[in-house]
Formats: sequence, C-alpha cells, structure tokens
Amino acid sequence: MDAAQVLSVVGRYTDALALLDDYDHRRIAKPAGRKGRSRLTYGECRRSPGCTGSTPTS
Repeated sequence: MDAAQVLSVVGRYTDALALLDDYDHRRIAKPAGRKGRSRLTYGECRRSPGCTGSTPTS
C-alpha cells in the first residue's frame, strides 16, 4: 500500500467517524423531503414488473 492509498483510507475513516459523531450528538438535521405525487395501490404494485408475488403482512 503506498502513501496515497493510506491517505485515502484514513480520509474515508475520518469522514465516517465524523458522521457517526454528529449522529451521536444529534447534529444531523432531518431532510425536508418532498410531498409524494400519488399513492401506489396494492393492485398497481402487483402488476409492476418487479413484483415478487408475496402477500402483505398487515
């Protein structure tokens, strides 16, 4: 591993540690998000190409 690779790993570790520290101290703001356009029905979901065929649990 050369010096550039070590610096890259340390930099990513530092960023991750800072993010976890901010989370622990509740310094991460919740994103505002956006309002949904429409609600997907169960039938629409079943007709979608990615449907797995499982049934709802509620």
